[in-house]
Amino acid sequence: MFVPDAWNAMQRLRKYSKYVDTLEDAENAPNCTRCKDNRKILEHAWQVVATEYFDAHGGFSQLDWADQLLTTLQGASGLLHNRHETYQAARKMVASLGDKYSEFLAPDQFRRALRRPSPAELPYLAAQLTGVGFSITHQARDGGWLVDAVLAESPAEEAGVVAGERLERIDGFHTSLMDLGEVLGSLRGPAGSRVMVTLGSSQEPGSLHSLFLERRPLPQPPIKQAMLKMLDGRLVQYIRLHYFSSKATRQFTQAMQAGERQQVAGYVLDLRNNPGGVFEEAIYMASMLLEPECRITQTVRNADIIDNTFRVGHLNKSIFPQSPGMITQQPIVLLTNSGTASASEVLAGALHDHHRAVLLGSQTFGKGVVQYYYPMSDGSGLRLTVQKYLTPNQYDISQAGGLPADRSCTDFPHLAMSGGPMDACISAALQRIAQENPGTELKKITAGGDGVGLRTYDPGYVNTAACKSKISFIDGDKGILRYRGYPIEQLAEKSNFSEVAFLIMYGHLPSAEELASWDEALMRHSAIPKAVEDAVAALPHDAHFMGTVLTAINALSTCHPEQNPALAGQDVYKTKEMQDKQIVRLIGKIPAIAALAYHRASGRVYTPPNQRLGYAENFLYMLDANLQSSYRPNPKLARTIDILFILHAEHEMNCSTAAARHLASSGVDVYTAISGAIGALYGPLHGGANEAVLGMLQRIGHTDKIPAFIEGVKNRKEKLFGFGHRVYKSYDPRATIMKTVVDDVFEITGKDPLLDVAVELERIARSDDFFIKRKLYPNVDFYSGLVYRALGFPPQFFTVMFAIPRVTGYLAHWRESLTDPDVKIARPQQDYRGVWLRDYDSVPARKTTATKDDETLSSVSPSNAYKRRVSGVNWQ
Repeated sequence: MFVPDAWNAMQRLRKYSKYVDTLEDAENAPNCTRCKDNRKILEHAWQVVATEYFDAHGGFSQLDWADQLLTTLQGASGLLHNRHETYQAARKMVASLGDKYSEFLAPDQFRRALRRPSPAELPYLAAQLTGVGFSITHQARDGGWLVDAVLAESPAEEAGVVAGERLERIDGFHTSLMDLGEVLGSLRGPAGSRVMVTLGSSQEPGSLHSLFLERRPLPQPPIKQAMLKMLDGRLVQYIRLHYFSSKATRQFTQAMQAGERQQVAGYVLDLRNNPGGVFEEAIYMASMLLEPECRITQTVRNADIIDNTFRVGHLNKSIFPQSPGMITQQPIVLLTNSGTASASEVLAGALHDHHRAVLLGSQTFGKGVVQYYYPMSDGSGLRLTVQKYLTPNQYDISQAGGLPADRSCTDFPHLAMSGGPMDACISAALQRIAQENPGTELKKITAGGDGVGLRTYDPGYVNTAACKSKISFIDGDKGILRYRGYPIEQLAEKSNFSEVAFLIMYGHLPSAEELASWDEALMRHSAIPKAVEDAVAALPHDAHFMGTVLTAINALSTCHPEQNPALAGQDVYKTKEMQDKQIVRLIGKIPAIAALAYHRASGRVYTPPNQRLGYAENFLYMLDANLQSSYRPNPKLARTIDILFILHAEHEMNCSTAAARHLASSGVDVYTAISGAIGALYGPLHGGANEAVLGMLQRIGHTDKIPAFIEGVKNRKEKLFGFGHRVYKSYDPRATIMKTVVDDVFEITGKDPLLDVAVELERIARSDDFFIKRKLYPNVDFYSGLVYRALGFPPQFFTVMFAIPRVTGYLAHWRESLTDPDVKIARPQQDYRGVWLRDYDSVPARKTTATKDDETLSSVSPSNAYKRRVSGVNWQ
């Protein structure tokens, strides 16, 4: 907010003093007897903000506060004749902070504000009042009032009032003309009486609706608890926390201890419509749910200077009682909504950042700040933000507008379980706990006297989750793909592959310094060892590109024996340095290996990497520079490669990624694990689909032949490649982006007539009930083959273009698996269907019993070359 240069600030204040000197005669005039006193009120308010505001030496709003006093006084023409003009000027000055929680209050407003309960007292008052059951907050910028939180089981909640709605009218009177006392007084009243409230959306000011609410006593116990039963019969402790108080903490502790005694599978902590309460009680509750030494929150003021850090095991004993320690290790799901505010957000942020809880529901209210009241000499005053709270990961709740939550529970139907109604988010929480805590292994559950446990038969692992991952998320029904929470659409539009690779690997977008270090490391490790070049040179010239790439990566493993667990010991990957070294080696070298394979097949000379170029640009340089160091690829085509790499970088547990995790579970070196994954990608059902699409479009040839082809697909005489996906039951988001890339490439290389075939084929298929009912939509492979063909790559190279970026995803999963405490060596079960028992016969006693072609050796015809050789004679 403030210019950090003290000299500049002093100059501005001197300028203000000179301006005030010019007002001396006017302020002493008979018609301006109170002008000087009024100006001093404005100056006092300015001084309080300058010294007490939480960002008093930061850059929160990029506002020059040293200049703001002069600007405000000049805006009032220099003279403040009465209190009304003074308060207007002060309100305008404070409003320039851009902080909705800070405002200047006239004397009557300030008196009411001081009588108003503090945030910590509000829950107690709410528990004793007769009213409608929602609290309000003031929007300083436009004078409106917002519903702050809705109390559970109140008339407001039952009528569907939602936190965040604008309170426009009460019994027909506009609330913008009311102060806090008038608003609260109008909402409260005798039990049984009714009040009409008119509410509107904060996003759509013109959208209004009116409700009649019947006032009634609102006794509100601090918590409500219940035992819920999951589908497998295990219990889950449900705790709805209405507000934070010492009584709430005692009851919460008792509920948690009761859950442990009953050996529950997990806890659902419901913080929906919890407006907060006593901050210290939220801290204390967090200390019972986190490991020792975990940071709970930080209070910050003045340019992000840490004012206080609350850490488990180091809480002030004069304020906090002795914590019983971490009560439970079981999974926790927190339910949140826009009414989850203040202390509730502190607890939710701490548990979320330390991965102790999953947040389900909707984004929280976003009030992680503290306000104090400061009186002026005439009875007016300031309500000012003096501190803000940060989560353990330095997340600014207020600036971000609340904590984000997984909204997937809105997709679950309302269910009735354990004999009572259950809302969708509670049901989703139970399902999440079942995933986090799968309970007894099936093999330990026996159904008969033979002692053989239960097993699941799940071909292709369609319904089996083999790991827990934080890397990428797919919602196939909605067509959503996110890397570490970022939508693929945003990354493809705004980012580049190097940045996305860092994100996928380490979980956050890199800072400028991190990105520079990352790029430098990748380029420094992009050169190929001579032993790898020699291994590739020994291959036939007509070897498939993917075979060449696999050979190179396997050879690379032998060049670095110090990282091989079979040689250096099983703990070799325990250090982050050893992990990162292999990561930058593989991501840095894979484009060079691909270029080496490309030139090997064409007979051209391989061009080493240029470390001054970006990742995608360098790949094109290695393909096309022909040893000319001054060569630079077309920037549009380099950007196209960048986008293609981003789209293919990661896709959660696909066949090849699962292969990488499977191999890594054995403790094998990372190069072998990545080679195995690329080998799976080599399969035509996985990485070769775009090549199949191109062949299909070539066979169709012209748009006139599409109707006949479609009929062939329906009659199972033709196969439609590039449509449908194992996960996506709607349009693949990568295909949408890929479709936009096509035109950019064709602008440079010329339009491919097969594009018209592809577009028309998509149009006809998407309008045909046969494909609509089967939820067959274009996937990423439908257009990628055309893009690669336009870029001049032979079809056999398409899968290599897939493999280059996907190595990043493989490595992220490899790295994640190394620190996963649940990882075991992969050992799937089988359902044996063979002969149960028989005795061994000697060879002479055996007879040919095969009755099926697949139970005997087929006839293996010798080649003509073999026949030629054996027809000759060896001369003695």
